[in-house]
Amino acid sequence: MPHFGLSAFLSVATSCGLLTHQLTACDATTPSVPDAISALRQAAIVYDEAAMKTAVAHLVRSGRSALPQVHQLVHHDDANVRWKAIETLGAIGVADPRLCPDLLTCSRDADADVRGAAIDVLAQLFPQNALTQKAVTRLRRDPHPLVRVRAAAAQWTTRQDLRAVEALAAALPDADWMAAREASFRLASIGSPATPVLLTLLEKTTPQVQRAALLTLAKFPQLPPTALHKIRPLSTSDDPLLFPAAMKALLACGDAGQRALETCCLAVKVPQRVAALTTLATSATAAPVVRRLVLQSLSDPADACQLAALAVIARHRIASPELLQPCVKRLLHPSADHRAAAIAALAVMGSPAQPVLPVLRQLADREPVDYIRRAARRLAQRLDTRATPPQD
Repeated sequence: MPHFGLSAFLSVATSCGLLTHQLTACDATTPSVPDAISALRQAAIVYDEAAMKTAVAHLVRSGRSALPQVHQLVHHDDANVRWKAIETLGAIGVADPRLCPDLLTCSRDADADVRGAAIDVLAQLFPQNALTQKAVTRLRRDPHPLVRVRAAAAQWTTRQDLRAVEALAAALPDADWMAAREASFRLASIGSPATPVLLTLLEKTTPQVQRAALLTLAKFPQLPPTALHKIRPLSTSDDPLLFPAAMKALLACGDAGQRALETCCLAVKVPQRVAALTTLATSATAAPVVRRLVLQSLSDPADACQLAALAVIARHRIASPELLQPCVKRLLHPSADHRAAAIAALAVMGSPAQPVLPVLRQLADREPVDYIRRAARRLAQRLDTRATPPQD
């Protein structure tokens, strides 16, 4: 061994010891592939979502080395295990040709979830395979609506076929809510090629179809300017199915959509004003406008608008000083809903709300509604660092 100084030797030895400790700790917390396979199998049998997610994550990190054992699970007797194994193959994402025959077999499985997962992964890993194309065509006629939706999505993935977009749009109002939800997400993932079909659905006279199209358009990061002209009229509809969905879609119309929502905050009817403010508050880019509209809504003669404004303050943690006094006024409101909402709104304002302590103490002593009294006492305790812990 070459000569080292004692201090250098100790340093190297200590570093090696620390590294060994770290590797041992890592090995202790990261299961082997067989252990992860066992965990996935057991979790899938009892449908433990959290455990399945953890096991899949371990197997995905193992990558190609996990492939043979995950592949074996597609032959398992339990349909849930087969389904989750196929999804894991897709998550690993290795297009090993040995997987293709068994995935094609699984596309004929008796279980609909297994068939749907199989066509998804075939389209992902083997999009140009002629047998994948045949499986897509066959499953487009599957008796289960969710499988048909996934086959239509696979048709888009493998061929960029606009007929797939039309099929997904037709599934939006499906009575099977899982199929309808899946169709919506798949259309949103397709993006701009799906926009014309969805905008055409807005011309239908069936509110359920229009609403489904609007909520799908709302998932888009950005809609073309032409979309605004078809969405905006529906945001002023009297139909409670339509106007909230239309307002959500307006957010995807950029600055013009935001301005249209601001106009809706001045609508004649209270439900439209409430929905517009609540929707606009979900946009991070609209924060300055929302503060102004919240202040305006706190002075609205309609109780529903005032409550919506208080809820927006609490939910989105708006701590503007000009909102303090309007919130304080609601602490003494005859409605218990207003008093509770005002406490929740003041709770997000932090130390600037300290001048409210006398009113909060009054509520903590005299408020007849238990949950409001407790909330007032907790907030007073938080604002007054000299107070003793609350007893209730």
